[in-house]
Amino acid sequence: VKSCVRRGIGKSIKEIQRVPFLQTLLLVFFIQWIITHLLEFQFTKILEDSVKGSGSAQDHAVNLTHSLGSLHLILHSSALTVQLLLGSRIMKRVGTFGGFLLHSLVTLFSMISFFFGFGYFQAILARNNFEITTIVHRHAYESSYFVLRHEMRRLVREFFEAFILPLATIVSTLILFVIQQFFVPKHYIFGTQIFLFFLAGSMVFISFHLRKSYTNLARKMLKSALVHERLHGVEILAQKGHTNNYAILLKALRLPQEDEVMVKIIHSLAKIGHSKIVEHLLPFKSHPKPLIRRATVEALADLQYNTNN
Repeated sequence: VKSCVRRGIGKSIKEIQRVPFLQTLLLVFFIQWIITHLLEFQFTKILEDSVKGSGSAQDHAVNLTHSLGSLHLILHSSALTVQLLLGSRIMKRVGTFGGFLLHSLVTLFSMISFFFGFGYFQAILARNNFEITTIVHRHAYESSYFVLRHEMRRLVREFFEAFILPLATIVSTLILFVIQQFFVPKHYIFGTQIFLFFLAGSMVFISFHLRKSYTNLARKMLKSALVHERLHGVEILAQKGHTNNYAILLKALRLPQEDEVMVKIIHSLAKIGHSKIVEHLLPFKSHPKPLIRRATVEALADLQYNTNN
């Protein structure tokens, strides 16, 4: 069993070293979990300060527990509502890269807002924004694994969640120890805020770097010998947020492809909706294969519908 675990860890590390996208994703994942733990500390500290002077130590503990429980119920109910009603719609509109970036930007703006006024309600609002956009971030995180080779998805995911996540917890605890060493108790929240601002800014910066590596990895999938991997590469490149995805798919369309791959590319080009797509699709109306001709007509109809609406 130990040898299997070691082999799995070794394969995961080699895959991360081989794929630049995974290196960037690891940093985003790592920073996001540190922010989660620091926000939890900050949120609990603010609630604790709000119930100070509520009587005996037992009364204080009861009031703090009640406040934490009530607010967590509200926050997670809000997050669940977004998950059920808006989660998939948001991801469809912004794409995987947009999901990472949206969460990072909202977190950064929440941290900046604290410098202009910090209080009980601002902390609740920031925490609520973080919980809601974490759902979008989670969707993006789950989707990102599909650009990996099938046999590596489980191993890399286990490495992230079994090693990187606990490491982030340890680092966040060390950060809190540093805050306690260099700040007096009444300034703990301010010290935490400085770290949160720096981490949120770093996450935004790194999230921007995800786009290029994510596009390049999807482009490599188009060269795979496996049809299902090429199909998934086309699906990924049809998402919003990629750089030059229109030209990449056009180039792939001109290469010899299986019928199902060509159909997928044609529909994906229509989904992207570039202004010059019609002139590139028109020649395929006279394609010798009926399946390709039908897909072209459907794609042109979709383009016309989208233009009119």
